[in-house]
Amino acid sequence: MECTFPEVPEVPANQFGGEKETSDNTAWTLYVDGSATVERSGAGLILSIPDGFIIQQAITFAFKTTNNQAEYEALLSGLRLAKSLGVKRLIIYSDSQIVVKQTNGEYIAKDPKLAQYQAMVRSILEIIPDTTILQINREENSKADIMGN
Repeated sequence: MECTFPEVPEVPANQFGGEKETSDNTAWTLYVDGSATVERSGAGLILSIPDGFIIQQAITFAFKTTNNQAEYEALLSGLRLAKSLGVKRLIIYSDSQIVVKQTNGEYIAKDPKLAQYQAMVRSILEIIPDTTILQINREENSKADIMGN
């Protein structure tokens, strides 16, 4: 895991003499991607807030997965991280049509394992009050595009 902290300017005091607070209305963004091959599988995620704080995580699985399961594992890892940080607003980007549409309730998860993943994702989404999950093109889900390069 890697974290990037922005340079922090001196924080001005508010009218009550305390430090300026970060707004709970600020949406964090989460980019997730999973991949599985015959030899190995893993996931990557980037969680960031507009002020420049970025967490990047690469995960290698010690178990076999399908590509869809790897995509769900990436999403679950990102959601667990966001939950642990107390994120209240989250916009999620994934290039997996299956995961996005199952999470949004547009597709039914017929595969028993994917149905279990879907249930785990929904249980975490209940804890994060304001969450949106969107499908993006695979090309947009690269580190360079995510980081604005």
